[in-house]
Amino acid sequence: MELLTNGEETFPKIIAALKEAQDHIHIQYYIYRSDELGTEIRDILIEKAKAGVEVRFMYDDWGCAKTMHENFLEPLKEAGAHIHAFDPIRSVLVARTANLRNHRKIIVIDGQVGFTGGLNIGEEYRSNTPDFAVWRDTHIMISGPAVLELQESFLIDWVYMENRAGSADLFVSDAGIKRYFSPKPEGQDWAQVVYGGPYDKEKWVRDAILDLIDSAKKSVWIASPYFVPDEEALAVLRRVAMSGIDVRVIIPGKGDRGISFHGSNANIETMLDAGAKMYAYRDDSFIHAKTILVDGDRGAVGTANFDVRSFRLNHELMVFLYDRDPALQKMEQDFLNDFKVSRLHTREELRQKSFYTKMKENLSSLMSPIL
Repeated sequence: MELLTNGEETFPKIIAALKEAQDHIHIQYYIYRSDELGTEIRDILIEKAKAGVEVRFMYDDWGCAKTMHENFLEPLKEAGAHIHAFDPIRSVLVARTANLRNHRKIIVIDGQVGFTGGLNIGEEYRSNTPDFAVWRDTHIMISGPAVLELQESFLIDWVYMENRAGSADLFVSDAGIKRYFSPKPEGQDWAQVVYGGPYDKEKWVRDAILDLIDSAKKSVWIASPYFVPDEEALAVLRRVAMSGIDVRVIIPGKGDRGISFHGSNANIETMLDAGAKMYAYRDDSFIHAKTILVDGDRGAVGTANFDVRSFRLNHELMVFLYDRDPALQKMEQDFLNDFKVSRLHTREELRQKSFYTKMKENLSSLMSPIL
């Protein structure tokens, strides 16, 4: 497992791995932009499809509604790639699944290498945006048996979108198992991949995260762009902080969406009351990483924000890491670097907030879970 910090580390690894594909590429994103980066990756997929590599491309219909040009995927389709928009919203009158979005970011190459984490495909994820000086994010590259769960998650969504009898036959045949689910053993690290969504009876991702937090003996460090947890999740985190555990949470100092930004800030006071430390990342940048580090020797990285939407409404995926492997060591260093450039929220700052700001925060905390 290799932890990848920001777009400058992530995209060169993704592009290099895509170019090495020999059998199949499975790619899934919540947001995929038809900008320079998106075009570069699309063109690689076109080349691979023309060369006989099986390409399956899936994107969230809502997430890409305003980011992808209408005909952007036509050349990819013409090259022989298979494409699905996840739960497309064809009419507001029948938008039954409009609020249940697929927020996962997954790439699986030849069943051997996988990528997941916080980064979508777009120039802002390379910090090429006029809105933020730095887009701070975290991804992970995996090889070996843990790729099985990334593949499984992708193919379950794919079969769901195929929505026809026999759509899973190819993947569960003897040849399919050998082709899609036979990663070569590699390395000594180990991981646990947990994925789930609104159609599951249990909230697998949320419960796994809360179990990780509840196991803390010394520290819990969290980075999340949107910090609007449900009552139970907030209670677990506050209880851990009140027990004397070093709880630190990094949220944006500058938001990308007003409601989510103010909704996150509405939870600062209750966290301070519990003894936690709340940090605001750089005022000129945006932190989009979804990472958790517990006691320095176990943690999680993936697609889920620490909010109601990720815990209850979205399809999400998290990779849980153990035994202080190199990926966890790098995560710890990233947290230390982020603390240095972040501002610590104080009670004095809270006392100086205007009535108007407090009103925006309270209203936003009520509305942000459904937006």
